[in-house]
Amino acid sequence: MKFTDRHGKISIMVNYNDENELEVSVEDNGLGIKEQDQGRIFQMFGTIKSEKVNTGGIGLGLVISKMIVEKFEGSIKFKSAY
Repeated sequence: MKFTDRHGKISIMVNYNDENELEVSVEDNGLGIKEQDQGRIFQMFGTIKSEKVNTGGIGLGLVISKMIVEKFEGSIKFKSAY
């Protein structure tokens, strides 16, 4: 929500895949993340800089989210339309 415009759209979809595993997908129409920055966003204190939005923060939110998912033997796949 932090990086999506006030009138933007965020969708969360939940379903079971063919292997009967739960899949959660999050999609938004925000600015996106440049390919060269995508490796940093899941690293401890890995922040990115942007002139278009305030990217201030300490870079822990996605790291902690990923740790929780992996603790439950899940995985994260990242796709960006950037």
